[in-house]
Amino acid sequence: MNSTPVLSWSLAIRLIHWLSAALIFILLPLGWWMVDLGYYDEWYHSAPLWHRSLGVYLIALTLIRLILRLIQQRPELKGQGWQQWAARTAHAGLYLLISFLLISGVLMAGADGNHIMIAGDIAIPSIAELSARWTDRLGLWHHQASVLLLALIVLHTAAALKHHIVDRDDSLRRMIKANGAQDD
Repeated sequence: MNSTPVLSWSLAIRLIHWLSAALIFILLPLGWWMVDLGYYDEWYHSAPLWHRSLGVYLIALTLIRLILRLIQQRPELKGQGWQQWAARTAHAGLYLLISFLLISGVLMAGADGNHIMIAGDIAIPSIAELSARWTDRLGLWHHQASVLLLALIVLHTAAALKHHIVDRDDSLRRMIKANGAQDD
């Protein structure tokens, strides 16, 4: 492996990070809003279709990101030992919650055993047929995980801003710029 330190994340990782963030910031409120729609609401059928479609795109981005994280070098973490531990723990939590939300979403969407329809009339095979009881339970866990994800995103954002504003290090810049260096 190359011994030269990596100063910033690769362009692919940075693009996937920000695209994923944008999708999540659409998916969370869309999911919370759509569960309260009435049958005769004009969005009753289209909101879940959009939610499923964007979720499938997020699955693809997340899989690519995980593969890239395994094969690419990454910049070293900033901060003291406990801060590095907190960063690793928070990142693991983000990946676990996102993965759980994506898996539970796919399971709920195909719970009736039918194909999962997404935008453009694309059909994805159902993974498993679930009872109404399990579907309801999964829906509750899906919602709870989405609230936890939002809390962790707030913490992640606060930590990035703390590194940028208080510590004045390049933690945030290296997720934005190619070399992570300050503008002089």
